[in-house]
Amino acid sequence: ENEKLINRNSRLSCDLHAHKLILFRNVKANEMTASAANTFVGSFVFLTTRHTWNKFHRDKGKMVLPETELYELLQVQRRRIISWSNNLHQRDLDQLMQTAVQVSSSVTGSLQSSAEVLDKANRWSRIRGERSIGRWAVGSTRTATSLTCQEGNQAIDEIPKPSLVQHRERSVSATVGLVMD
Repeated sequence: ENEKLINRNSRLSCDLHAHKLILFRNVKANEMTASAANTFVGSFVFLTTRHTWNKFHRDKGKMVLPETELYELLQVQRRRIISWSNNLHQRDLDQLMQTAVQVSSSVTGSLQSSAEVLDKANRWSRIRGERSIGRWAVGSTRTATSLTCQEGNQAIDEIPKPSLVQHRERSVSATVGLVMD
């Protein structure tokens, strides 16, 4: 019974994400915003992970919107999103990618700005190579640690813990790193 409910809700969420994409389908390259990019990337990743394509009956998973419209939308918008993303500073790219992770990993594909996954310290990087245009991966992870020494039964904090906020503030204008394919 629970699996039927989950399947129904997943299909409904896929339809909602498809409708969100259709709302942004006419965004031109010079009109791309963080909100539009978050919708494109998050919703496409959600559909890729949750939707079963090429179904012919609604009860088997067929979408309300024609899948061909979504394919066309993806092809038209993909280069615009990549070009726009290539001009982002580190903090903005991290936010875009972490938002996609949040949307695609939630049960319903919702975005909650206070969600724990958005607070993660992933630092995203472009993958090098002429065949890797538009591919990103987690290049490193920011951590807030302290150095401790054991002297008898006492642990002494020698360095105060840096806050994640300080690391984020420093990455506002940082350039995006590159990783090997």
